[in-house]
Amino acid sequence: MKILVTGGSGFLGSNICIRLLNKGHEVICLDNLSSGHKQNVMEFMFNPKFSFILHDITEPFTSAYVDAVVHCAVPDMRDSLHFLKTCSYGAFNVAGIARRNNARLIYISSFEWYGHARGGDTPIEEGSVGLHQGYDVTAGFQFAESIFNNYKKLDIRILRLFDFYGPKMSENVFIGNLIKNIIDNKNILLDENRSQLIRSCYIDDILDAISCAVEIKDFEKGPINIGASQTISLEDFIFKAKQFSCSKSEVQYSLDEKPFIIGHNPSTEKAERILKWKEKITYDQGIAKTIKFFREGPTRDY
Repeated sequence: MKILVTGGSGFLGSNICIRLLNKGHEVICLDNLSSGHKQNVMEFMFNPKFSFILHDITEPFTSAYVDAVVHCAVPDMRDSLHFLKTCSYGAFNVAGIARRNNARLIYISSFEWYGHARGGDTPIEEGSVGLHQGYDVTAGFQFAESIFNNYKKLDIRILRLFDFYGPKMSENVFIGNLIKNIIDNKNILLDENRSQLIRSCYIDDILDAISCAVEIKDFEKGPINIGASQTISLEDFIFKAKQFSCSKSEVQYSLDEKPFIIGHNPSTEKAERILKWKEKITYDQGIAKTIKFFREGPTRDY
């Protein structure tokens, strides 16, 4: 298949490109590099089945023939206007590409669609909509999905991703920053009650779901949740990261640190039924692979 990946130089997008190339597909990466990085795709830039196009999907784009489009372009959410333009104009432009090519469209949505407080349960895909401080983010993903749902004749497949981590992730997000500090032997401050938890999926499991959504013939209408079912205490996560990196970081405790949970608790029964998907990578495996990447950088051959 020939597949267009929007936002293909970001953390998720570049990993999607890698997975699709490894499966023998031709990949066109489209990105304006506002939040992605060209270095994320440099390791396979000269693969004959890969091409890179510098373009902002909020502007109309006429592509060569493609069999599928994976739309995962998400700009820096601190730029609310550009984010909302990507969720609106970008969604219309992507749908236009899919319609002109009679192509399959996979939209990578987010758990932010639900608008719940972080750490809350998300029982079913059709969960209620709630407002929270990230209203622009919630509204953006809801609006994009609404646009796609109105293209009745297109084969559109929506995946709502929950928290995930792994190679190529930013050092500015919580887990990335935590791992970077541990590698740099910096001390870590924890809640004295030790009630902090992480619920996050390793990137390879996320890619399994996305590649299946690209390739599977029959796909049931409606969104599908993809996310971790298992939690790990922040203390155990740090211990494992220290162990795998031989770090000299020390853990310090403070009553001033507030308890929290990183990640929602998603219902994934639909993913198991339609995509035959279930998370496979343990935290031990995922942390070790992420540490290796942060220390060594890309090691794959393409």
